[in-house]
Formats: sequence, structure tokens, C-alpha cells
Amino acid sequence: HLAKLFSFGKLTIAHNGKFDIKMLKKYGITTGNLGFDTMLAHFLIDENMPHGLKDLAVLYTDMGHYSDDIEVYKLDNKITADYRKLPDTLLYPYAMKDADCTYRLYVAFLSRLKEYKLDKLFFKITMPLQNILLETEYRGVQIDISHIDALEKEYQQKLEEAQKKLNDKLGRVI
Repeated sequence: HLAKLFSFGKLTIAHNGKFDIKMLKKYGITTGNLGFDTMLAHFLIDENMPHGLKDLAVLYTDMGHYSDDIEVYKLDNKITADYRKLPDTLLYPYAMKDADCTYRLYVAFLSRLKEYKLDKLFFKITMPLQNILLETEYRGVQIDISHIDALEKEYQQKLEEAQKKLNDKLGRVI
């Protein structure tokens, strides 16, 4: 059912969407391109603030600490990261609140990106690069270790030559 949901070609909005899309890919679900990532949008808006969904919910929405009941349950039941261990009565409302929060952040951040004249940077560079990085992380890259080793030797030699020139001109500096 998820595969069908993502096949409509509509704008996909996510918070840290790269994580979600890689997870879905593991199960053979292709989502197409991620259209708006609220975490990346917030990074452009204010790079110095925390970018977690829960932090942003408190800062930019009236949802406050909407995940408190989940966090209490996880602590009480010694659950770390496996959300499959949560009861549906907690998990489903929590997932809906995550989606609601992400949409609210999308609305807030889209207007801020436009206001700060960052919308072109976001849509023309940040989001397309996000999709490229996603594919790169998912598929991996080939690395020519022998070429890297050769470069390391070459630049080490250049560094030593530069240090020698500085020492010759200025006396022993390094």
C-alpha cells in the first residue's frame, strides 16, 4: 500500500527524509524525489539552532512536546529505538502527530524561505543535492585506494617541501 501511496507523483514532504526514503528503499518502495525536507529548510533558515523534529515542534508550532507519552512509555518499558515494540494505541497517534508537525513546519518554513530569499537556493540546489546524496549513500561509491595512497604521498611530499622553504626563509618555524 505504501508503494501505491508514493506513486502519485505528488510533492513528498518529510523531516530528515533521506533517512525515511533509504528505509523504504530497503523494502523495495520507491518514493521518487523528495520535494521538501523540513530539516534542511530549517538548516538554511537558522543553521545554529537544533534541527530535530521535536525541537522544532516546540519552537514553531503549538504542538509542544507531543511525544512525551511515547518517551515515558519507552523509559518505563526500557525500549530504546525499536518502535515496533510500542502499542498501536501510542504508536499510531504519535505517527500522525509527526506527520502533522512536519506539514506545519513545511508551511512555516516555506514562507520563511521566501521571506529570506532562500527559496531558489533551497529548491534549485539544496533539494536536488539531497536526492543525489541519498542515492550516493544508498548505493555507495567506488574508491580507488591506490590512487588515494598515491595522492597522500604526493601531498605529503609537497607539504614537506613547503615547510622546508618556510624554514629556509624564516628560520625554523615548523
